[in-house]
Amino acid sequence: MKQYEYLNVNINDGIYWLTLNRPDARNALDAKMFYEIEVSVKQKRMRV
Repeated sequence: MKQYEYLNVNINDGIYWLTLNRPDARNALDAKMFYEIEVSVKQKRMRV
C-alpha cells in the first residue's frame, strides 16, 4: 500500500480507513492533504 506524508491508510474487515496525520498543524486540511486524500480514494476505487 502506498505511503502518504499526511495520511495513514488501513483496511480492516473490508473497511477503508483514512486517518489524518498532521499533528503539528492540528490536522488542518491543506492542498497537499486534499491531494493525498483524492489520490488514495482513486487508487482504492481502481482496486475494487
